[in-house]
Amino acid sequence: MKGYLICFLKVLYKVFGHTLMQEFMMHRILVLLGMIAIIAGSIFALAQDELKRRLAFSTVAQVGYIFLGLGLVNTKGLTGTLFYLASHAVIKSGLFLAAGAIIAATGKHRISELAGIGRKMPITMAVFTVGSLGLVGIPLFSGFIGKWYLLLGSLEAGHILAAAVIIVGSVLCAAYLFPIIRIAYFEPVPEEDWRDPGMPQKIALILLAAGVVILGVVPGPFLELASRAAMELLVIQ
Repeated sequence: MKGYLICFLKVLYKVFGHTLMQEFMMHRILVLLGMIAIIAGSIFALAQDELKRRLAFSTVAQVGYIFLGLGLVNTKGLTGTLFYLASHAVIKSGLFLAAGAIIAATGKHRISELAGIGRKMPITMAVFTVGSLGLVGIPLFSGFIGKWYLLLGSLEAGHILAAAVIIVGSVLCAAYLFPIIRIAYFEPVPEEDWRDPGMPQKIALILLAAGVVILGVVPGPFLELASRAAMELLVIQ
């Protein structure tokens, strides 16, 4: 999915260029589509009880942030978009891998059936929690950096509504992810012998969670790369 988005970004900014995008109002269409995806994807995610379907609709919402950033046509917005691409790739990989491990171990697909899973599969659920915090945009996790720059880019472009949607989208994200964490840790523990996956998958989960934290705590080198790429895209006519 990220590959397609990068190709789309290159077509927009290298084939058409930001001047032509603005002349034909393409940037406004992208911002509008991004806002619709953020709100609609989040609302649909809230309605899902199946774990992977909730994460899938969450992806719709998160791609909305990237489309919104592509339409801001300024350095901060594009920097946030590029950083968010990397952040979301790590976060969502961790969330889906954790979800897959949970389903493989329990045979349960519905969130309402996962009571106490956090105490039966502590590493898996810890990674899911880290990914959730990153996706919501909590400080010290990678999602916060991307959303912060998207927010700054929205305000710089004068898109007050877009800035409001970014904030509302984060609140809705918390509304559909935090209940999963609550059920996993604070509901009664089942008698079933559910366990974390084998060592190779544990290592993959831990590395993905570490990536979310590293991008959030020391974003400097990655932000610099994203900023340089954004400036280069904006000077192409």
